[in-house]
Amino acid sequence: GIFKLDVNIGERYPFEPPSVRFITKVYHPNIDNEGRICLDSLKMPPKGAWQPALNIAQLLSQIRLLLAQPNPEDPLMPDVTEVYRNNREMFNRTASNWTSKYAKGDLICPNKFVDNNNATIPKYNPCINGESLNKCSVSLMRTNLKTGSDSDEDESESHDESDSSGNESEDQTDDQPDLKRPRMS
Repeated sequence: GIFKLDVNIGERYPFEPPSVRFITKVYHPNIDNEGRICLDSLKMPPKGAWQPALNIAQLLSQIRLLLAQPNPEDPLMPDVTEVYRNNREMFNRTASNWTSKYAKGDLICPNKFVDNNNATIPKYNPCINGESLNKCSVSLMRTNLKTGSDSDEDESESHDESDSSGNESEDQTDDQPDLKRPRMS
C-alpha cells in the first residue's frame, strides 16, 4: 500500500526530531488512530533515541521497518497489540484489510514539495538518483522567484555586457572565460 505521512521539520532540527505522523489509517500496535507513531527515534533522550546524526531518509527507513516488524513491547494501541500477540492470523488479516481500504494511491508524486515557509524541496528518489537512503540530502530553494515573459527579458538585458555597437565591453580580456549566457535570437 501507499502510506502517507505528515513530516513537520521544526526550527531546531536536527537537534530535535521532526514531528511525524501517519495521514493514512494504519492497523498497527505502534500507531494510534490519530497517526501518532511510537518509535524511539522520534523522541528526545533520555526516553528516546533521537540523534542529530539521523537524517530524514534514515528515519523514514526506521518507520518502514516498524510497519513490517511491530514492537509489542512498546505499544501505543493495547487492543491491537493484544490481537498481534495472541492471534497473529487475525492481526495480519485485519492489517491487510486496512491496507487495502486506506492505503490506496499511486506512486506518482509531485516533483517537489512546498512547505509553509515558502521553501521547495525537490523530490528525492534514491532509486532514480542511484544513492542509498543513508546518503540522502535535500537542498532548499526559495520559491518567490519572478516568473513571466517580462522577467525573462529583464534578466537577459541585465546580463548583456555589450555596448550599443554590439561589441564586447573593454574590461573582458581574451584570457578571461566568457561567463555570459548565450543569447537566444
